[in-house]
Amino acid sequence: MRQTTCGRCSSVWPTCWCVFDEQARLARIAALQEDTADPSLWNDPARAQALLKQLSDLRTELAPWQELRGRLEEAAMLLELAMEEGDEVVTAEVLTSLAPIRREMDDLEFRLTLSGPYDRANAILSISAGAGGTDA
Repeated sequence: MRQTTCGRCSSVWPTCWCVFDEQARLARIAALQEDTADPSLWNDPARAQALLKQLSDLRTELAPWQELRGRLEEAAMLLELAMEEGDEVVTAEVLTSLAPIRREMDDLEFRLTLSGPYDRANAILSISAGAGGTDA
């Protein structure tokens, strides 16, 4: 596992967490929760529905990252204890458990590339014949 240090957050994880920008999402969730607490919001049902959807989407996006961070921290702590105790069996188990965590991390990072405003929408793909025509 490579260990590099991120210039923005000083992270030494193999993958830098600032690509996800958890703090910005948490701040946005807090702001949206504050907006939904305003009683006048419900005078405009369309706006209320849009805010609640945005809040739900942010929470759904944040949950797997927080769960993964918890699993990584737990594995790191368990690995440290196992190495201090010289327990090779537990050390091997923890190291084995890191492979699926890494795959999930890679999947989450890939999803970040598809996190633009229109990336959740459906798309229509049309393939048509080129210069050779349909008989080529």
